[in-house]
Amino acid sequence: CILSPQFLKDKNINYISVDKPVFIFKEKLNEITLIKDNNIIWQEIATLDKRIQSPIIWPITSIENDKIYTLRIRPVKSSLNEFKEISFKADNNSFQKIDLIEEKLGKNESRWINQINKNLNKNPDLSIALLFSENRPKSEMLDKVQQKFISETICKNN
Repeated sequence: CILSPQFLKDKNINYISVDKPVFIFKEKLNEITLIKDNNIIWQEIATLDKRIQSPIIWPITSIENDKIYTLRIRPVKSSLNEFKEISFKADNNSFQKIDLIEEKLGKNESRWINQINKNLNKNPDLSIALLFSENRPKSEMLDKVQQKFISETICKNN
């Protein structure tokens, strides 16, 4: 059950609207892998003591406009070869660069809240990326919204 990003589907291709999405899953994972050009570009594997938990902030350089990426996940309680794969690429119509937006927002909490609220419906991945950003200002309100999002959002299976 993936809560974020909310891939936009067009036929067999999934599109993403931000260059550094946040991965949020309802359940813990045993493995998560990012693949580009048939090469693993990032991977995290759980141990028996430490499962992979959300949120997972985009761990590598920004998504490139013309590349296809594959997200491969293996939830806890799945066998070694039981993966779910989602291939995606940038949505050229609505692609946003998170770093540029964060720079404009600075450390002003009300600007961050306004930007998150403004994009909830038209670009939820941008709102989620900002909400979970490591660069956002410290805010009890935003911390509470993060927790509420993870605990109360209903899964839309991809």
